[in-house]
Amino acid sequence: MTQCPTCGAKGIEGPSCHRCQTDLRQVQDVERAAAWCRNRATEALKQARRHEARDMADRACALHRSNDSLSLRAIIAIAEGEFDLALRLWRETQAGLSGRLGQAGSQGRDSA
Repeated sequence: MTQCPTCGAKGIEGPSCHRCQTDLRQVQDVERAAAWCRNRATEALKQARRHEARDMADRACALHRSNDSLSLRAIIAIAEGEFDLALRLWRETQAGLSGRLGQAGSQGRDSA
């Protein structure tokens, strides 16, 4: 986690936000669980166990719908011939990325 979900402070490194003191341990636990699922999905995909890979990638997306989780699920969708799903997932990653870039840009303008 690099940004506090409560106050938006950046550079979060510990179990609580340095600005608002929000306890972030549960959020960080969920992010770690999603990363574990992505790792399992990746290993399953390397061993051609696509059903397991899909299930673990779906769990990762359910836990934390990050670009990493969405991208992995899109790769698995391509491997399974689900091109419409892969395209929808890719578009979701792009929408999330442009939204974050837009927020960063507007914050820069507001502070000037």
